[in-house]
Amino acid sequence: MIKVENFEKDGKKIWDNGNGFTSGCLKVEIEKFNPETGIVNTEVFMNWIKAKDEETVDRHIGIVKSQLEKGTLVPFRVFSETPFYEKDVMQINPKSGESMNRFAQTRLGSVKQASEMHRTFVTVAVKATAEPVTTGV
Repeated sequence: MIKVENFEKDGKKIWDNGNGFTSGCLKVEIEKFNPETGIVNTEVFMNWIKAKDEETVDRHIGIVKSQLEKGTLVPFRVFSETPFYEKDVMQINPKSGESMNRFAQTRLGSVKQASEMHRTFVTVAVKATAEPVTTGV
């Protein structure tokens, strides 16, 4: 089962991020059954769409949402030991509050690409600097 919805925060679905881009986000929830374990897990992906103006972001949110619902685009998550973008922060384990010593990024691709790359480590093409991790522990 897949559920795709426009992410909304503070009554807004589209934001001006202050660096020349406007952004919108699709929240994708996928329920997956593992036949080997009998366990059903729900995975949540936040997929950002950016453009120079609100009209373009809104139009492409509709296009991407339709492709996700049809299964022609699939969200997947990749990891890296180096940051994906400037001020990226390492993942924190929500149960322990400890750093997971990796960076994560959600991407969209074909079914084939997602099945090959989901939850794999990749090499970041352009080096970025990261913010220091604070675990709160």
